Amino acid sequence: MHILGAKILSRSRVNRQLDQIFAYPLTVVRAPMGFGKTTALREYVHAKHLDPIWLSLLGSGGSLAYCWERMNAQIKKKNPQLAQRFVDLGFPKDAPQLAKIVGLVCETEYTEPTLLVIDDYHLIDCQQTADLITLIAGEQVKNLHIVLLTRNTQVLPVADLEQRGLCWVMGQEVLQFRAGEIKDYFALMEYDASEEALQSVGRWTGGWISGIYLVLRGMRQGLPIGRGEDIDQLLELNLYSAYDGETQNFLEKLSWLDAFTPEQVSWVFEDTAASAKLLNLVQGNAFIMYNNTLAAYKMTDLLQEFLQGKARQKGVDPRPLWHRMGLWFLERGKSVLAYDYLCRSGEIETILRDLDRAVGKDIHFAQFPQIHKVFDGLPSETAFRYPLATLRNIRVMALSGPPSSHSVLEEHLQNMERYFLTVKDMDEQRRTLILGEIHNTWIFIAFNDVQQVVAHAEQAVKYFAGRYSCIVSNETEFNYGAPHLLYCYYKKPGTLRDTARFIANHFHTLAQAVEGCGSGSEPLALAEYALETGDFDNVELNAQRAIYQARSYNQTSIEICAAFVLARLSLYRGKFAEGERLIGELAGTVSSQNSAVLNTTMELCAAYISSCFGKVDAIPNWLKENDMDTGSFLFQGVAFPYIVCMRAVLLSGAFIRLEVLCQEFREKFALYNNQLGFIHNYICCAVARSKLYGIEAGCEELEHALVLAAADDVVMPFAENAIGILPMLRKMRCSRRVPQDFLARVVSCCERYQQSVSGLLPTAVTLTDREREILQMLAKGMKHEEIASGLYISVPTVRYHVKNVYQKLEVNNKVSAIQKARTMNLI
Repeated sequence: MHILGAKILSRSRVNRQLDQIFAYPLTVVRAPMGFGKTTALREYVHAKHLDPIWLSLLGSGGSLAYCWERMNAQIKKKNPQLAQRFVDLGFPKDAPQLAKIVGLVCETEYTEPTLLVIDDYHLIDCQQTADLITLIAGEQVKNLHIVLLTRNTQVLPVADLEQRGLCWVMGQEVLQFRAGEIKDYFALMEYDASEEALQSVGRWTGGWISGIYLVLRGMRQGLPIGRGEDIDQLLELNLYSAYDGETQNFLEKLSWLDAFTPEQVSWVFEDTAASAKLLNLVQGNAFIMYNNTLAAYKMTDLLQEFLQGKARQKGVDPRPLWHRMGLWFLERGKSVLAYDYLCRSGEIETILRDLDRAVGKDIHFAQFPQIHKVFDGLPSETAFRYPLATLRNIRVMALSGPPSSHSVLEEHLQNMERYFLTVKDMDEQRRTLILGEIHNTWIFIAFNDVQQVVAHAEQAVKYFAGRYSCIVSNETEFNYGAPHLLYCYYKKPGTLRDTARFIANHFHTLAQAVEGCGSGSEPLALAEYALETGDFDNVELNAQRAIYQARSYNQTSIEICAAFVLARLSLYRGKFAEGERLIGELAGTVSSQNSAVLNTTMELCAAYISSCFGKVDAIPNWLKENDMDTGSFLFQGVAFPYIVCMRAVLLSGAFIRLEVLCQEFREKFALYNNQLGFIHNYICCAVARSKLYGIEAGCEELEHALVLAAADDVVMPFAENAIGILPMLRKMRCSRRVPQDFLARVVSCCERYQQSVSGLLPTAVTLTDREREILQMLAKGMKHEEIASGLYISVPTVRYHVKNVYQKLEVNNKVSAIQKARTMNLI
């Protein structure tokens, strides 16, 4: 099939093959350039009256951010709400965002067959896009079919997807023009050729439509069908030499632009007649076509590569063209495209000037890899000349890099501060703004040191003198993805009360620097302290105050933490429905904000509450399986999700795995010395060792948790694990290392908590001796056949008893039955 003007050669053979698109979630049309992949599919969707979402990557320059923007623009035409949610989340730069994007795709209802076509996919065939497409294909979403038009697939695991029945591949052997189709094509183009000539064309081109087109053009000019000529020779004879020198130069300049409009060409070339020249070329050149997706003209790669080679031979420098194209986009606020062209042109300082403006700029520019290259090895004098740009990069590096990198970043900040404290001949407003931003950025380096955090915030407020930061937004997730504020800053035994009070008295300073960011953290710290230490009368009022203050500045991360406090308190008081309601209502609010970090925070809250009530099935698999890359955290060192993972594994009864994980996770908590993490860790390890080696071994481990917690009167982690540790606690009443008054408080809270939770569990469950025996054997990992053999009964009888157990426990699988039976002390 070939399109020229309104002439279309329909190839029923190819169309029949393309019908298979709707039998697979993913189709890969894979062939070298010039085989007519795009034209074949366009003719097919036209013949079938389909309206696909069509994303062309020809003008992307391989930029994932640009591709994401264009795809969302296409989706917006069909589903504006879905497109906006994709825009808000951004291209999945890591596993957490990847999971959210896949979730959005799966949640969307496709009422009729929907095609998503990605043209020239090879331009972005990297691990990120391959992972995204693989996951979506694996979900086999009803009525959603993805079609990739590509030259190759070096990263996408096509063979594996084919083997799993998720993918169909159409190769160049299907697209190649056969003898009859070449004849039909020549007839369509109104050129009479002999059978011998047609056979020669077929042999020479191998059915490659681009070559066929070029040969036909040469035949019209009386050129023979030669042997051994490469594509450059064909283009030279059949296209390039047909133009005068001025037009050739014009085409060569065009070849350096990814896509272009007449207006752009005139501006970039500084030639008012350029737009007319372009339109004249388009009229008679099949290699320059209008791309609806880009809303611009695009030169085929075939011609582009040829013309760029010609330009290089003449010594043409494309950098001035790239520079002006970058400026074109920059003036129109399209930073992604602008930075791409400016990087190519070597105009690094133009990018730095743009990033150095004292206006709010989203840090998501970090998704654009060229930006990091801009700052790599940047001389100090240049960094000082563009301080806000440099600070934006430091902040991104602090959030995404390991703690080991913080010392280098802190050295950068120290050097910047020394410079701007002593710099002369500088506007004072500008100087103090920069000094304020230095200290405001320093807060991210000083993370989880409350004294340093507040000291830098106070310095920032002093320098800002009533102004707000332009680098840090009040939409920043204040708690970095953890659902517990004190958890992040409580890092030394015996300091919990002082830490909570310090936050309560000083964290308002952080809000003064960033227009309310962190509002509500002061009463939140008091609420969390009261809950962890068992001062339950002072929890609710402070948590409610935190919620009201947080809402006044839209501080959802603070509101999540406060709701988490109230939900845990409700469960302690035996009001589990109230706790579920609090988490459920907030989950709806968070979901509408489309923040990957906040979504993860909510998942942690809900999972933790579910673990307190023994609902292991309600805990996401990524937490149960310790797949932490699936979550989205600004600091991976905020190890709160490892607490949820330990609780989930404990509930599943996998005590050997739990013991191993507890040892492994201590390194995670040590990264930022999360004391609450250590306490939970020792408790879970105590339960595992008790089950594996006896109660004495469990008591030895639990003693570590009690000694650590006693320094700050922390009782709540023990209460929330009451069912597993009460026998050990009662056995430890004579421990010399644990203060007895503290131990008595812990036992009292655990007994109260167990009573509250037990009151919410079904009480009328009674298993027969046979049912209990079979459930015990299931818990040991025995299969139905093994149980039947051991008890001298039939397999159907085993299944009958298992079914009765499931009904009594109100579960639908073995893992849930075992977990619930253990929670209810039935086995």
